[in-house]
Amino acid sequence: MTDKQSLLNLIDNYKDTIYAIIGFMNFYRYNDSTASDRSDVLVFQGRKLFRKDTADKEGNEKKYITPDIGVFLPEGIGLIGEVKNSFSKDRTLWEKEFEQVVSYDNEFVGWPGKTGEVRNHDIVLLVHYSRAVDVRDYYREGKNDRLKISRPFCIVEYQRMNQSKSFVSFRIQEGTLSNSEIHRKLYSGKMVPMDVFIEKYSTVKIVDSEPPLPYLLQLIFENIILQRAIEHPNFGRINKRQKLEVKISVDEIVETLSMGFSFRTLESNFADEHRTPRREWVLRACDKLVSTGEAKWITPDDKNELLAFYRIYENVLDHYIAICGDEGLPAGVEQTNLFEQN
Repeated sequence: MTDKQSLLNLIDNYKDTIYAIIGFMNFYRYNDSTASDRSDVLVFQGRKLFRKDTADKEGNEKKYITPDIGVFLPEGIGLIGEVKNSFSKDRTLWEKEFEQVVSYDNEFVGWPGKTGEVRNHDIVLLVHYSRAVDVRDYYREGKNDRLKISRPFCIVEYQRMNQSKSFVSFRIQEGTLSNSEIHRKLYSGKMVPMDVFIEKYSTVKIVDSEPPLPYLLQLIFENIILQRAIEHPNFGRINKRQKLEVKISVDEIVETLSMGFSFRTLESNFADEHRTPRREWVLRACDKLVSTGEAKWITPDDKNELLAFYRIYENVLDHYIAICGDEGLPAGVEQTNLFEQN
């Protein structure tokens, strides 16, 4: 498989993770009877929830989790969960994946409600359909000892389906959700039309997981560099061999993408400490622009402000895939192809 195809697959997997998170949350947000979103249901992603039993004597919390999925219902019930788009071929590594899910079987404070607590919460693991049955069977083998979870727990499979119309489908593989209505929907399988993501959630392009580098660079180019270049008096007169210098900063990029393209656009009770994208992700992207001659630091020792060079590209994503090559993987993360096992 070419480097380009590997990176395109990685970007698709990242987008599928976003679809899985917001598609699943949509079951809780959307009221079928009124055909509108419920304002009393709060959703969050990457928010810090602190284990209640790890507070020190002064009341300062220590251990915390940052779940991929978070839902707070007005009756004081919550739901937290993880999305796993791929599992290693080595099953001995799966226990580590489940350790995170098992750690959610505790009492937490920091929920978005007034008290910061819930009476109880569900736990959900969303798994791509290509591994869902194997993951379900693995859980069944260990659920009475090493993988014991006392709270309501569900394994839900998901997949994006491209037919005459595109959908993201969800189906329960294991367990029972506390919300009986949503459980019934997902028990036999429920498809969410892509129209829902386009019309309601198109602003969500980054979650609390570092995106592939070419994808992040594309977002920076289209939403910051290009927008700044449009303001330049020579913007309409340049050709493909020319460039425009635009001044931007790392802090500006972080704030713009956080305000306009992160999960922050859905949260009514936003917790600033889990802002995405993280500054170090953006700094890596800017360093890549500098190393490839597409920008330069104004003050190299400071690494905040830089001059980026706007150019005309036939395909922005293809351009950044080409300059990133095998450096397009998130730092410190090994990704596996979803379908290499099939």
